Amino acid sequence: MPKPVVIVTGASRGLGVAIAQWVAKLGACVVLSARTSTDLSRTEKTIRDTGGRAISVPGDIRNYQTCEKIVVETIQRFGRIDALVNNEGSVEPIASIAEGYIEDWETNFAVNVFGPVKLIKVSLPYLQMQHGRIINVTSGAAVTVTWGLGAYSSAKAAMTHFIKVLADEEPEITAIALRPGSINTYMQEIIREKGKTGMPGPVY
Repeated sequence: MPKPVVIVTGASRGLGVAIAQWVAKLGACVVLSARTSTDLSRTEKTIRDTGGRAISVPGDIRNYQTCEKIVVETIQRFGRIDALVNNEGSVEPIASIAEGYIEDWETNFAVNVFGPVKLIKVSLPYLQMQHGRIINVTSGAAVTVTWGLGAYSSAKAAMTHFIKVLADEEPEITAIALRPGSINTYMQEIIREKGKTGMPGPVY
């Protein structure tokens, strides 16, 4: 019986690395993607060194061509896609709506919303074949108000609702938005550092 094939984005550090390693330990073939190729290669090596199967496809999922490349290389190497974990994300800008720049909001939505939507759309035909799973990493910020996190929280709220629509439209696919809780990752480092000026009150 063929091993399941799982794509994990944001797999160069933090939660993405942990997800990729855990999936590999369960016996799946893992396709790793992130913008930082050096760190991505380190994740791939760690998985291979422990007996797992993994390939790296570095690139920026904001670009549709990158999403196509991820899917094409996955199919060429493993022949199927059983699950997609959209973990890649960006918390910046950390600023009030009045003080933030619209260009930074556009970048945030490109990473947190449009990138995952593009990758889902390209992967969907193959996921339909396997009655696959789509897991979108979301945040408590999607349902709470935190001063200074307007872009991030709005983007996560948009993706959470998108997953609800997707689950309704694609009943043969399991589509969920997963809120992992507060984790001490690089994103939290950014919040603690830039939140000193961009967020009033206690910082995470």
